[in-house]
Amino acid sequence: MRVMIVGGGEIGGFLAERFVAEGMDVTVLDQDPVVVANLAQRVDAACVQGNGASVRDLTKARVKSMDLFISATQLDDANLISCLLAHQMGVPQKIAVTRKMDSKTIRYRFDHRKIGIDTVINLSEAVTSEMMEALDTSGVSEVASFAGGKIKLIGQELDSTSDLVGRAAERLSGGDDDYFLAAVIREQIPLPPENLILAPGDYLYLLAVKEKIPAVYKLLNVEEIKHRTAVICGNGQLTEQLVTALLDRYFQVTVVVDTPHQMESLRHQFHNRPHLKVKHGPMLDLKTLRHAGVPNTSLFISVSEEDTVNMTACMGAKHMGAGKTMAAIKRNDFLAVWQDMGLDVAVAPRLAAAKLVQKAVHGESLVNYRAMAQANLEVVELELKEGAKAVGKSLEKLRLPEGVVIGGVVSDGKVSFPGAGSVLQSGDRVIVMTPPEYLLDMEKLFVG
Repeated sequence: MRVMIVGGGEIGGFLAERFVAEGMDVTVLDQDPVVVANLAQRVDAACVQGNGASVRDLTKARVKSMDLFISATQLDDANLISCLLAHQMGVPQKIAVTRKMDSKTIRYRFDHRKIGIDTVINLSEAVTSEMMEALDTSGVSEVASFAGGKIKLIGQELDSTSDLVGRAAERLSGGDDDYFLAAVIREQIPLPPENLILAPGDYLYLLAVKEKIPAVYKLLNVEEIKHRTAVICGNGQLTEQLVTALLDRYFQVTVVVDTPHQMESLRHQFHNRPHLKVKHGPMLDLKTLRHAGVPNTSLFISVSEEDTVNMTACMGAKHMGAGKTMAAIKRNDFLAVWQDMGLDVAVAPRLAAAKLVQKAVHGESLVNYRAMAQANLEVVELELKEGAKAVGKSLEKLRLPEGVVIGGVVSDGKVSFPGAGSVLQSGDRVIVMTPPEYLLDMEKLFVG
């Protein structure tokens, strides 16, 4: 597949890395020569300086030969215009990533499909969805649902007080297939569970059936959120999305914004929601945070535009006694150390966007997708089709590449964590953890 990505920043650059790893032919177009030069050094893609809203630059980058076109610059209008031009120039599939235009705004203004844009992904909606999925516990760092919610993927780092430290990783499984250890990440490197003794700092990915989630939480020494109170620090659309989502989940919400004007604007927007309070002041000021009720809140979220502000605010909130802390974190180097700095959950906007992009690109063959925050791994849900190579074969005969793990199977509505002798049938849904370079191979193996 030939792919053109307009915008080589946080989202576009990450998508380029993933698509190249999957074996696609990728071209990245960006106006900034520094972005183009930096991306060319780390990604095996054609990196071209140019404007995605320019017919001349698109033609020069050979857009007419592309199978997929994604526009992910910082400007919503530019992304929509780029996709419109790509449509007029004959590209079959177009995806626009927006930051300010949410789905309701887009539906009100125009039908994007009628003008040739196949998919519009709003970044704030994507991040809100990820945060809400990780909401229900006070300690778990990552949570993702598969098989219609029947299987949960849980990510959590072990601290020195955990009862799991010193245990053999390969023995970490529940009776009657309650849960399954899919991967151990040590210093961002996935390690096989065989002959591995768990140590402080190891990051575990476990798959569990929905009914046994409380047992897994007990195993990991985490608790469910009992009091539905939340404090949000941030301005803009993401804050508005989070307020709506939390109020809809019956939280008492307090928002801290920078200015009196932002405070009045938010109050006016949610004037009919009595469980919302809005205050203004410096987000890193402890007096402001204390006045907002941070010491007694069960959930603290920081979503300013600056990673350093978000991490510092979470550190302050944790020090003051807040329960679970969440933040939107863009920088990859910060994602590697966030748990050491008072953060329980870090949501990377690029990972949230990648989930929706991948589902749009792969279509019905990819039932669900999740890019892992702590390792270069992807978890996908695939439905076996009649005639696929894996149908009628046991897992041991599939000869899966190194690093690929079949974490769960749903057959006739029943969840199991299969062994080497398990035989797959048409209609089964498999949960596969895989390095990105094997994603297309897994799709061919299980879907055909």
